[in-house]
Amino acid sequence: MLTLKEHGVFTFRVYKPNGELRVERKAHNTMTNEGANRILNLAFNTSSAPGEDTVYTGLISSTVPSSGRTVAATNTALNIKEDTASPPYDNNWTELVNAGISQRATSTLGFTSASNKVSFTDATFAITSNEETAAGAFIVSNQTSGSTSGTLFACALFTGGNLTIEAGETVKVTFEMTLNP
Repeated sequence: MLTLKEHGVFTFRVYKPNGELRVERKAHNTMTNEGANRILNLAFNTSSAPGEDTVYTGLISSTVPSSGRTVAATNTALNIKEDTASPPYDNNWTELVNAGISQRATSTLGFTSASNKVSFTDATFAITSNEETAAGAFIVSNQTSGSTSGTLFACALFTGGNLTIEAGETVKVTFEMTLNP
């Protein structure tokens, strides 16, 4: 039996208004069951619908829920809620939209077949409101902030604590995933 091992890493970079890099953080992802099922269906189910042409990156809010925030393989796009929503928070995290983010950032998709790697790069968020705090990020197939349709592929929380971002700063997120036998 062939077993594939997925390894993914989000890299977050926050740039000051003058373009200087202020902070860089990495977070190891959790591949969702929903995302793994979509990938397997595309690879092996000839009757499966074609893949999404574009993937998007969203930021996970640090504000709700205020305790016990986790990501899990059971998280789904259907259960994404904005940080302005009321409980329950079925994914046990919410999407950061208070920072002036009107839609999820488009990611540029790149494949490296020699290393079984795919990269989602250049997801850029221009922060327009004062001091917001992000707890992590996610990859999904729908661009609309707070949307519950599409496929949630992966999500991650920072291991070194939340990331504070100021108005005028830019957040850039890269996600790299490797599949190995």
